[in-house]
Amino acid sequence: MTTTPDRRPALVIERLRVALPDGRPLLAEANLSVAPGDFVLLAGPSGSGKSTILRLIADLPDSLPRGLDVSGRIERPAAAGSGRAAVGIVFQDLALFDELS
Repeated sequence: MTTTPDRRPALVIERLRVALPDGRPLLAEANLSVAPGDFVLLAGPSGSGKSTILRLIADLPDSLPRGLDVSGRIERPAAAGSGRAAVGIVFQDLALFDELS
């Protein structure tokens, strides 16, 4: 018996829009589909929404400014048998963790 590999994307972002409370957009519309095993680099100038997207992907809403208007869909399918999202984030700067040197 052979098993068919799971062809579902590891991450799907569709029509993600994020706006400040005054209506100014942080993200106008973001779409992304990441296949299992792919590595993704988000690059762009300061203020382009990179950290906002990563915080939303990681489901860290408390790390976002209060009052943001967020719409769209972020799907993080669970890793096989784990019940946890099959997405990980590696932070670029260990200074985010004061207890680490």
